[in-house]
Amino acid sequence: MGKDAAVREEGRRQLAARTITQVMRVVVERRRFLKVKTAATTIQKYWRGHWHRKVVMEQWTTATSRLSILKDIKIRLQEVNAAAKPEDSLGARTASAIDYIFSIKTWHSSSVP
Repeated sequence: MGKDAAVREEGRRQLAARTITQVMRVVVERRRFLKVKTAATTIQKYWRGHWHRKVVMEQWTTATSRLSILKDIKIRLQEVNAAAKPEDSLGARTASAIDYIFSIKTWHSSSVP
């Protein structure tokens, strides 16, 4: 009976040693995984920050150049409007064209016998 108990005790100890070894392997592997995951997250964080700043600066440059172009257009329009004569306006030219058409019509109708 003493030998059976010793064999059972040895089997129990081996099972306990395997269980402890397995748990420790899982713990070590989990720590390694978390370390790699943290490193990957940090790399992504810095890359996304760099990329976002780059895109924002490009958009800022584009918006600034568009604003500059719009300011130039506004200045040119103000200069043209200041130099414009009232007789060159669309309304004045249209009125002149209508008067001309009616004068031709009245001239034509008065010369027909």
